[in-house]
Amino acid sequence: MSNAAPTRLAAALESLEEEERVLAAELTSLQVREREVQERLTELRDAIGPVKKLLNGKPAFALNQPQEVSFAGLPISEAIDKLLSTLHKPMTVPEIAKELLARGYKSNSENFTNLVGVTVRRLENKRFKRDAENRWTYFL
Repeated sequence: MSNAAPTRLAAALESLEEEERVLAAELTSLQVREREVQERLTELRDAIGPVKKLLNGKPAFALNQPQEVSFAGLPISEAIDKLLSTLHKPMTVPEIAKELLARGYKSNSENFTNLVGVTVRRLENKRFKRDAENRWTYFL
């Protein structure tokens, strides 16, 4: 064995030991972080229980849902007005048409989606506005 071999082995050992120290320090840091996250999780769970009781077991998102509104008998433009102003979210023309029909709107149109599209485009920038994804919202 030449003199260079032990030197290379010593250097390799030193490198491995340094990597071990770095990983041990990283593990310690992660263990501290894990304890912090566990404590926060416990705090959140402790806070969730009483809030759930106040909501009588209903999920919080259910309280923010718009009340079901009937669209039967309304003119199409008023029905779209009412839908978009109630839901407060952008919708495509097919989504608007489907939601109106699901909420009781009656139409004899052979192509109801087209009727909705024509109506929102006719009232664009007067009552409705369109975003870059071709979704419509109520326009005040």
